[in-house]
Amino acid sequence: MYMNRILFCTCAVILTILWLSGRKALEPGAGIVLGIRLPREQLEEPRIKALLDRWRRTLRLFFLSGWCSLAPYLFMTGPRQWLELPYLALWIIVLFLSWTLLYRRFVRKMYRLKTENGWFTGRRLPIAGKNGELLLRDEDHYWRKGYYCNPEDPAFLVTKRTGFGWEINLGHRGLAAASGAVILLILFTLLSTAVLPVLRLQIKDFSMELAGDIVEIQSPMYGTEFSLDQVSSISLIAGTPSGAVRTNGFSGKMGHFSCSQYGEGLWYIHDHVPLMLLIRLSDGSHILINQNDPEDTRAMAGRLAQWTGIPAAKARPMKGFIF
Repeated sequence: MYMNRILFCTCAVILTILWLSGRKALEPGAGIVLGIRLPREQLEEPRIKALLDRWRRTLRLFFLSGWCSLAPYLFMTGPRQWLELPYLALWIIVLFLSWTLLYRRFVRKMYRLKTENGWFTGRRLPIAGKNGELLLRDEDHYWRKGYYCNPEDPAFLVTKRTGFGWEINLGHRGLAAASGAVILLILFTLLSTAVLPVLRLQIKDFSMELAGDIVEIQSPMYGTEFSLDQVSSISLIAGTPSGAVRTNGFSGKMGHFSCSQYGEGLWYIHDHVPLMLLIRLSDGSHILINQNDPEDTRAMAGRLAQWTGIPAAKARPMKGFIF
């Protein structure tokens, strides 16, 4: 639950930053509006003002659509919890893609309006036209597509014309190497945090080992340990407890959960196997764990009962849902 709130707030902040960046693009700082530098006497030109008004309306619609599409995330509870991360990932992708396409569309319109009327400022640059003719343009030529692209500029990062921070010079010769490094980093992160834990779990099941008077639960993620004197009860249950909510975990199988019967706890479950070992601890928390083979789960309960001297209660059905 706490992680859900953090992710929701993070997405809300991202949406707000994009909206503020769009608002800032309307401010004629140094004669630049929508990323294009114009002579100050042209800022009141009716066609310029009409284009800026359309951008304001588009920005309001973008902001409202972002909030409306983010709201369903708050209702993804219970059996729909598995949709949370895919939904947020899709929302972020669509958000940035929509923002990029909208902003670049309006920048191109502003640049076209500028070149058609010859509203150039500052130093003129000789630019080759589509038919090989030589055209004189100002430095906005390198910003005309809504991003900075200048192969002659050695700078890799340049200050944004609108919004906040910096942006990449997409014409830089080292961009290919930098892009490859970023892609490799993203792939490595996805593999190490999402794919590899699942693969390891297919090869090696959850395990529970005794080291002195400490019980260690080993798992691809969220491993834990507790002392024998912390165990207050051991029981086998059939089915997932009702009212279960994932507060922080991985793919609805491993991590921190809360349920109406037992409160907060750590779960290590295979959701296709109904038999589970429930370990109640003296601090009021619990651990729920099972194995791919129900007989292995029973054997795990037997070992823990032998270590603690607490008999394991027989399996009893639980009303609930399976993730």
